[in-house]
Amino acid sequence: MHDNLRRIFDIEYLPQIFLILFLSYCISTGLIAIFGKERNQFLAFLKTAFFSLQSAIVGICVLGIFFFSVFLYGFGDYTWFIFAVLVLFFTLGVIDCYRLAVPDILNFLLIFLIFIGLYYFDLLRYESFLSSFALLGIFSFLRMFGNFIFSKEIMGEADLIAIGSIGALFPFIFSCYVVFTSSLLAMLYVLVLGLFYYKNKTISLSQVKLPFFFFLFLGLVLGLCYEQYPLLDILDV
Repeated sequence: MHDNLRRIFDIEYLPQIFLILFLSYCISTGLIAIFGKERNQFLAFLKTAFFSLQSAIVGICVLGIFFFSVFLYGFGDYTWFIFAVLVLFFTLGVIDCYRLAVPDILNFLLIFLIFIGLYYFDLLRYESFLSSFALLGIFSFLRMFGNFIFSKEIMGEADLIAIGSIGALFPFIFSCYVVFTSSLLAMLYVLVLGLFYYKNKTISLSQVKLPFFFFLFLGLVLGLCYEQYPLLDILDV
C-alpha cells in the first residue's frame, strides 16, 4: 500500500494523474449540471458546474474515489477501470438525487463500459453475462409484480440497468448481497426521513421519492471493499 502511495506522489506520475483526475472532475460535474438541473443560461450552467459548493463536493468525491480505487487495487490499469466505473456510477447517482431519473445514454454507457473493461482485462466470462442478465430478469419480474400489487411504479428502469451492471462485476450470489445491502441503506434513509423530516407531516413513507441509483452506488462501493478485504479475514474469524 505504501508503494502505491509513493507511486501516486512520484513526480513521474503526477502530471498524468492530475490530468485524468481533472478531466474526470470536469466530466462528472458537467454531466451533473447538464442532467441534474434545468439550466437555460450558459453562465448559470458554468457557475453550477465549476463555481459552486456542488462542484467542490463533486471534486472531493472524485478524488476520494481515486484514492479508494488505489487502496483496493493498487496503482495500475485495472485501478483506472474501477475508478472510471465508480465515477460514472457516482455521477448517475447524483443526477438521480436531483431528477429521480438518469439519462438512458449514460446508463447504457455504464454497463457497456463494464463489459468492455472486463473483456480488455481478460476477466469477461460467461458467468458475467449470466449474473448480469439473471439479475435483470429477476428484478424486472419483481418490478412488474410490485407495480401490480401496489398499483404504482416501485422501481425505475434505470435502476434495473444499474443492477445489471453490478451483476456483471460480481458473481450472481454476491451481486444479490450487494443489491440487498443497497436496499437496506435505502430503507435506513427512508427511516431517518420518517423520524426527522416527515415526523410531524401527514405523508406516507410509501410516497417518499427514493433515488435508488445512489444507494446502488453505495452498495457497489461496499461490495468492492468487502470483495478485496473480507470482514471475516480482518477479524480473523
